[in-house]
Order: sequence, then structure tokens, then C-alpha cells
Amino acid sequence: MRALLKNEWTIIFFALVASILTAILTFTHANAVLTFSLGAISLATLAIVVGGATEQLGNFLGPGATGVVEADDCRADQECPAQRLGNGHACQDRGECDPEAGGSSRR
Repeated sequence: MRALLKNEWTIIFFALVASILTAILTFTHANAVLTFSLGAISLATLAIVVGGATEQLGNFLGPGATGVVEADDCRADQECPAQRLGNGHACQDRGECDPEAGGSSRR
């Protein structure tokens, strides 16, 4: 795995500061709109951090392990992720979304 770049450290620092400020505003019962806005900013920056970490993990593990994680997203009791994107055939061709077609029916 590679070391973090300067801009990645900056994003992590900003997410940490925004989260701490959100906690302080929450516990001091500050203006609700300000608390919500700062909370939304901190959540967005944390999502950027998690997205970058997921991308690095995918690059580290390779396509085999990434395929196992993606295959777990398609269950019989839920809508297939590819269907939400408009590519309904992607999971259905493999028989993973439809239990009658021999797909997974685990819950």
C-alpha cells in the first residue's frame, strides 16, 4: 500500500476538525441549522475518506476479492444494484437476483 498524499492528509484533518466542531455544537445546543450544516460537511468529507480507502483496498486486493464483495450486493430479497443503475441484465444473466433462476436465496 502506498503512503498517503498531502491532499489526503488534508481531507482527513478537515473531516476530523469538522466532526469535532459538530460534536461541540451539538453538546452546547447551538443553532440547529449551523449544527446540521457542519454535520453535513463533516459527513461528506468522511465519505470522501471512506471512498478513497475503499479504492486503495480494491487496488491492493485486486479484482478477485473485489468481485466477491460486489457479488454479495445482489441478494434475492433485494433489488440488484445493476438494476438500480439501469443495467438489469448484469446480475440476472448470472442468475444471482432471481431465486427461481437458480440464484442465491440467502437472507
